[in-house]
Amino acid sequence: MSNDQTRAGAADSIGQASRTPDVSEMASGAGAAAAHPAEVSGGEGGERPPAKVSTALGEAAERALDDLRRRLEGGDAAFMDGAAKLCLPPLDWVSQTWQPGQPNAIGAIVAAARDRLLANPGWLERLESFLGGSDGSAGEGDATPAVQSTRPRARCEATALEYAALGWPVIPLHSVAGGNCTCEKRAACPTPGKHPRTKNGVKDASSDSAVIARWFGRWPDANVGIATGVLSGLMVLDIDPRHGGGESLEELCKRHTALPTTLSANSGGGGRHLFFRCPEARIGNCTKLDGLPGLDLRGDGGYIVAAPSIHASGGSYSWVDGFSRDAVLPAPDWLCALASAKGRAGQAKMAAAPAKAGESISEGGRNDTLFRIGCGMRSKGEEADEILAQLLEINAARCEPPLGEEEIARIAQSAACYEPAPAKPDQPLIPIPADAPDPDTDHPKLGAAASVHTYRNSTGEALWHVCSFWDQGKLTTRPLTLWGDEEETRRWLWKGPGKRHVLYRLPELAAEPAAPVLVVRDEPSADQAAADFPGWAVTCPLFGTFGIRGAEWAALGGRQVLLWSDDTDEGRAFVKEAADQIRRAGAARVAVFAHDRRPIEGGGLANGGGDGGAIPTVAAGWTEAHLAQLFDASASPRVTFLEEMNDIRDNRGKLRPHRRDQAAAEFLTEKLRSRGKFYHEQDVGYYFDLAERRLIPLDGENQALVRLLAEFGVNRSETLFSYLAPHLLIEATTRGTPTEVRHLAHYSQRRNACYVFNQAGLIYKITPAGIEAVENGADGVLFLQEPEAEPFYMVDDFDPDMRDERGRDPIQRMLENGLSLEPGLMTPAQGLALLRYWIWARFFPELMPTKPILALVGEKGSAKTAAAKRIGTMFFGRNFDVASMTDDVKDFDAAISATALLVADNADTDRKWLADKLATVATGGRVKKRVLYTTNTMASIKSIAWVILTSRTPHFKRDDVAERLLLLRTRRLESFRGLSELDRRTVEERAVLMTNLLHDLAEVTRAMRDHGDDDISGDVRMADFYAFAVRVARYRGEEDEVQEAFRRLQRAQVGFAAEGDPIAALLEIWLRTPANAGRWIRAAALYRELCEAGERHRRPMPEGMGERSFCHALAHSLEALRERFTIQVQSRKNTAEYSFRHLAEAAEDI
Repeated sequence: MSNDQTRAGAADSIGQASRTPDVSEMASGAGAAAAHPAEVSGGEGGERPPAKVSTALGEAAERALDDLRRRLEGGDAAFMDGAAKLCLPPLDWVSQTWQPGQPNAIGAIVAAARDRLLANPGWLERLESFLGGSDGSAGEGDATPAVQSTRPRARCEATALEYAALGWPVIPLHSVAGGNCTCEKRAACPTPGKHPRTKNGVKDASSDSAVIARWFGRWPDANVGIATGVLSGLMVLDIDPRHGGGESLEELCKRHTALPTTLSANSGGGGRHLFFRCPEARIGNCTKLDGLPGLDLRGDGGYIVAAPSIHASGGSYSWVDGFSRDAVLPAPDWLCALASAKGRAGQAKMAAAPAKAGESISEGGRNDTLFRIGCGMRSKGEEADEILAQLLEINAARCEPPLGEEEIARIAQSAACYEPAPAKPDQPLIPIPADAPDPDTDHPKLGAAASVHTYRNSTGEALWHVCSFWDQGKLTTRPLTLWGDEEETRRWLWKGPGKRHVLYRLPELAAEPAAPVLVVRDEPSADQAAADFPGWAVTCPLFGTFGIRGAEWAALGGRQVLLWSDDTDEGRAFVKEAADQIRRAGAARVAVFAHDRRPIEGGGLANGGGDGGAIPTVAAGWTEAHLAQLFDASASPRVTFLEEMNDIRDNRGKLRPHRRDQAAAEFLTEKLRSRGKFYHEQDVGYYFDLAERRLIPLDGENQALVRLLAEFGVNRSETLFSYLAPHLLIEATTRGTPTEVRHLAHYSQRRNACYVFNQAGLIYKITPAGIEAVENGADGVLFLQEPEAEPFYMVDDFDPDMRDERGRDPIQRMLENGLSLEPGLMTPAQGLALLRYWIWARFFPELMPTKPILALVGEKGSAKTAAAKRIGTMFFGRNFDVASMTDDVKDFDAAISATALLVADNADTDRKWLADKLATVATGGRVKKRVLYTTNTMASIKSIAWVILTSRTPHFKRDDVAERLLLLRTRRLESFRGLSELDRRTVEERAVLMTNLLHDLAEVTRAMRDHGDDDISGDVRMADFYAFAVRVARYRGEEDEVQEAFRRLQRAQVGFAAEGDPIAALLEIWLRTPANAGRWIRAAALYRELCEAGERHRRPMPEGMGERSFCHALAHSLEALRERFTIQVQSRKNTAEYSFRHLAEAAEDI
């Protein structure tokens, strides 16, 4: 049997025969009935008999369809409306009211039911259940039914194989289960059941039956996609009525001519797909074809969802009027012209995407890959015979197994059908053509170039130039690239060649594959170093620090690399980021120069005295031997120091044990000084690793120190460890540099700069001018990494003005979703606004000598803990966790002095020490801790933690604590289904959230620049937080709103304190006697009566509170008590008398 016969047989077996309206009918708004036309009436007032149901449905399905038609013909309006909701896609049944007598209504509903049964036989139970109901309802929640995609595997796989037999490559797509997409996003997926399951998407589309069988063996419930464009010879017009596709199609035909009646399909969501033969010109993918909404075109690199796939609405994709490959008609010329204009723009991109040279091309991807390679050749102007010759060579060398020569000839001819891609007037000409004009190296602002440096590819072809200039005593560089087209306009422009670029001196790098590599920051330095050290390969990236991510570092794979840069903040940032990129590229070894090393005569290196120069030079005394030693000195101590340490520990010098330990300690100290520095903050010692920009506490219990000593072969269980740990601490505290260690963030008022640590050796320095990445230690700012914290990195393409449909940025969305605040004295909006200011204030600790405590108070199930954890996750990553409130005050002291953010969960038990410790935290007090390796020596350690408390029954209502709380009342959530999704999304979006936060902090620095010296005064106990928030709010234009929020917060604080006042509780009991309300009474008499009332109700006066202390406490707490009682005070015979009433009673009297 011929291939054409096979394809014809496959076409005959796909789909069901049914009538389809022509295109003009759809364009003129044929309505919901046209979306399911198999049962449309041919005359007035009635429907034609239903087409015979496929025997695959079985007798039960036929009976159900007959019963459905009979019930519909009965004229019950409620039953018809319910049937429309059950059977039709949402777009159809909401577009009109389904009533008896409506033309074609019965046929449309029955046809839709048939489509559902064909796609999913299991849907029969839903239909029978509906027909058995007494009122015709589709059941609660069935207004938009979501059919489970339970198609038998045999049907899906067989249909996909039939498409493939026609020469239409297919791709498995995700399906819909329980109304959700089967991908990991589930309900949050924006395109449920429509996107590919495979890694490379439509690029994996295949006509290979073995590949397709494997796919559906793995995903038997997959939807089916058909690749469009040159792979299948199809272009598809997608008409979406939800976005006005019907009206747009009518307008499109008015602008041009009517479309032919070609093969068409119903999409599961109520739309239509029109299939056309793909023209010879390239066809692109586009939305809003000809600027019209609801019209999308699918061509090269695209795909469409095909029958028998299931839509998220529950509707099925189906062929209209049956399926026939011959029904696919050529597209009219005007449609080809519109489509080709989109295709040419993407031709160069597609041509540039073949598999990398040398990679094998496996079965299932051979045709596509060879076609892409052929397109790349054609885009460069090569003819069919040239393309064929090269494809034959590639096929023989790389395809497994090779394709036949006839197939290769067909691929080459298809690629040659396209016009060569013309060079855009504004694109770089790389490599530089041989007949290019000579460049003018005089810069319009910088003058004549001091030197010119040419970038070349591995074969030596010139690509572009870099010119160096002296600008105000500093050497700077500018790229010079030839731009234009191949034949006409050509001009040299002072701009770079694009996002990706080769390394400088690439031919020399490739010529010496065994030579060690020296990487510097700029081209003049590279040429100088190459001249001084001919045994080394020297290179640099274009644009220095700013070109690191665009450089093609793969050329350094497997090489020994030494990074060198000047001793500046920018230089240190360069070597840090470049080292990460080079390691990812597969370099065998990467070392970074430490600037405290200097060369000495005889080839040795000495500590200290390094000049911090941009490159090593012969003039400065450097030789290749020095570089080799520098390489070793910068490498891992396990490689270079372990053997020498073992010599000492093996006692080869016949040393006594204590002398051996001392020698090991001295050796370790010397080697650590060669690669880092010692610091101390009061009695706490630290070691700073210059290579990793990591600060390590010299605490024998700290895991970072344990790992550091393990590099020298010293394990924690050994006696030597117990000697070395205190030795290093003494070294740091006696000979180290004094410093102040930072946690998470630091603010310099002198520089008006906020420094935020990324937990991995990098600092984001934030000023009113913007955000700059510098290394840990820059500007003398040293950060300590939080235990288990994950690093974060800024998102390059983040838009600070990004908002969702409700106008919220990512942080606002995170805070509002899953945190429901109780309306009260503060509105939820005011509470969330102050919470945002609290987060910002955490990053300006030097402006916050007193720290507000965030208290989330509410009933069980109000998501207090989850909300607090998400804030910590944003700061520190997925490993952050809350801590249950401890009963041991020492544990609490350790936590507030060692962590930047403490979430104390379930602070419900009455701990006598808690109020005092919270006051210590809020006022920036210090805690006492025993000094390591001592018995009785105590040290005063500052509390660094910002604290979040969660509680249902709080016992921290003391007035001096309550006045320092950012008190947010939470209420129970109605549903908890989304909390885990919110937690997962916080982890996934952490980089975006932190980038959003950094941009917010930049705005805060601008507020401090404009209003930092403003005199802010008020009666708020949280004076520092209040002043900070008002200054920022003044800059943001929302001062009045923030002032009002603080006024309401104060009232809430007073009421909160009153809830914990024992006097208030006893007054409640005392006022239960009606005669006491409004009665004038002296404090002493009130004390006695409250004691008696308390005894009767088993609520005694607090222990130790006598009459005198009661009178003093009463006078002190009057303000708080007025939140619950109406209190009057009068003086009679020089003695105060009081009158108490409930607020509600006073209001009734008024």
